Amino acid sequence: MEMNNGYSKGSEIKMYFYLHRIQGNRLKEGEKYRPYKTTLIAFNNYRNPKVPELAIGYYKMTEQKTKVTKEDGVESYEISLPNYHEKGYNEIRNEIDKRLWLLGVEDVEEVKAFNLSEEDKRIIREYERLVEEDERYGLLYDAEKDQEKLIKSAHDFGYEEGEMQKALETAKTLLKMRVGTLEQIAKATGLSVEEIQELKIAIS
Repeated sequence: MEMNNGYSKGSEIKMYFYLHRIQGNRLKEGEKYRPYKTTLIAFNNYRNPKVPELAIGYYKMTEQKTKVTKEDGVESYEISLPNYHEKGYNEIRNEIDKRLWLLGVEDVEEVKAFNLSEEDKRIIREYERLVEEDERYGLLYDAEKDQEKLIKSAHDFGYEEGEMQKALETAKTLLKMRVGTLEQIAKATGLSVEEIQELKIAIS
């Protein structure tokens, strides 16, 4: 099952690649063949680019000229949710179409004013629960990310502090050995000439 908010050719190719990969992985080497079937159901929040009026597309491997269908155990359904909003909820008679209409809802409060069946009321309540849960997990996720940033900052600070200490020790050694000019020591250690000068005064 796939939920797609927008169309892209790459996403479509990837979706069908995974479908055939799943089917292919079901038959292991030396294993007796069994007629497994793999079905992809894609709920798309956009209209079919080639056939915009198509609400549900059903796909199987078919020979182009004769239209003979191959039974390869793979099939897919692509459901274009915007096409179910051509009518209002109360105008739809088919129960499955009503469920698909609900999947494309943006304003839940507006839907509550409709004459919903008990089952559809339950679906809306579940939808609200999932949204609330998603928001709660979103806050937890943000807090976790902030903590990761804090830890990384502390790590970077510790790393920089350690590097600075190493540079100072190297500069001290070079000054004591009287190796190079202040400019050469500064270049070798990454410290400024002023810092090397101060260090020279401190150890003399």
